[in-house]
Amino acid sequence: MKNLLEVCCGNLDSVRAAVEGGAPRVELCRALELDGLTPDWEDLREARRLFPQLTIHVLIRPRAGDFCYTPREVEAMSGDIEAALDCGADGIVIGCLTPSGDVDVPAMRVLMEAADGRPVTFHRAFDLCREPFSALEDIIGLGCRRILTSGQAPTVAEGTELIRELRHRAGGRIGLLPGCGVTPENARRILQLTACDEIHASASAAGPDGRKVTSARSVSAIIQAINSTVMYTFTPVKDQAGKFVLSLDNRVSIVEAITAFCLEKGILAGEITGLGAVNLATFRFLDPVTLKYVDKTFEEQMEITNLTGNISQKDGKPYLHLHITASRSDYSCIGGHLLDARINGACELFVTSFPGTFVGRRPDPETGVNLYSF
Repeated sequence: MKNLLEVCCGNLDSVRAAVEGGAPRVELCRALELDGLTPDWEDLREARRLFPQLTIHVLIRPRAGDFCYTPREVEAMSGDIEAALDCGADGIVIGCLTPSGDVDVPAMRVLMEAADGRPVTFHRAFDLCREPFSALEDIIGLGCRRILTSGQAPTVAEGTELIRELRHRAGGRIGLLPGCGVTPENARRILQLTACDEIHASASAAGPDGRKVTSARSVSAIIQAINSTVMYTFTPVKDQAGKFVLSLDNRVSIVEAITAFCLEKGILAGEITGLGAVNLATFRFLDPVTLKYVDKTFEEQMEITNLTGNISQKDGKPYLHLHITASRSDYSCIGGHLLDARINGACELFVTSFPGTFVGRRPDPETGVNLYSF
């Protein structure tokens, strides 16, 4: 599944640029110099007419300043949500706080009712909440789909640790949408550090009049960056030909990344050792009586205390045989044949190739496994 970019658009021209750059979703507003206000309905209607396949989320914010609203303002915002939906909005972006810095749950309930089941994003008012984890639970309880946040930092690049912790505590009950200061240069790293699969950016550049406007080129560059197929970095071991130190990127498949590295280096025989952390791993067990494989997937944070394996070839391509020992949060361990796992943190490996050595694989009907073939 591809990572998704949501572009913050302050007018119809910005929507056009976002679509030209390939964005699948926009947040439509106006007055970005005031951190965004409720957009003009004519812009929304025209955007809906021009781009029927585009997902359009609409910011509902009646004024600049704080996010503490009076009952009259909440009533007006409720009417604006209904108007936005009538004009073709797919989702709503809102956020209400109390003067003490908590989520204003009663006000939010009024607005959630007006949203009538459409996806709701709680915007960066979250970054002003005095207790982020309590606010997280309030927002989940309200039924919001996601939270737009910089991790309560001046830029999202500085707030990745909190976002990652929020995502962990949410446990899939709500999405986290990192935003604020996202560029083509840092977007992919932000997703790696937060373990999120969506990101929010204005993707802007200075226009002819000096004002910042959405740039189709920047949109395209961010989308390309967050969906890059690069899965690792490496360095050769000095004075030891065929030996490499390999670091896998966060959130990648261990098997896919190692296989890609072996293909790049032409490694068809070798060995692997390493350690790391994963939050999804599938083990395979061969029943020696039935000769049938039994797979079991563990979706939890685990530390790899030992990853070992070998590289051979099958049908002219790298074939990995991996075994793993992993520690769980209660300090118990599980281990066995690793079918695949997803990195959640880091994974550091040593890879040694055996150039010129043929090590193939052949199926063995007696044991039900693929044995070495020389």
